[in-house]
Amino acid sequence: MDPVLFLGVETGYNEQGITFSEETIALRQANPDGLSLPYLARMALERSNDLEPAYGILDKHATIGGYGTVWSAQKTGSGMVAELTPTAMARHDSQNAILMMRIFNFWFRIMLFCRDIWIYSTSMQ
Repeated sequence: MDPVLFLGVETGYNEQGITFSEETIALRQANPDGLSLPYLARMALERSNDLEPAYGILDKHATIGGYGTVWSAQKTGSGMVAELTPTAMARHDSQNAILMMRIFNFWFRIMLFCRDIWIYSTSMQ
């Protein structure tokens, strides 16, 4: 894992301390009836205060592609890896949080700050 402790491009967290990150897995055939992971993750984050409700949402809906997702709950200090494909899902629980929300939030703000500086500097040229 990289120094900021999250995997992929799509990451997020909610007010209840549920943290999410993912890495896309290449598939030979997508599921046109499935949901995209950003939409599914948003549903899970908006409706969950712990990992169990998040898992229920992931388990209920098929995905359009393959994804390796990592979830952590700050309140319980637990974690979950959910591997999703259009036809199946595998869940692996952890007694420890996998992602660290405070560190994620700190580095995310730094990344936004750097992005804003870059946008400002390029607009001045």
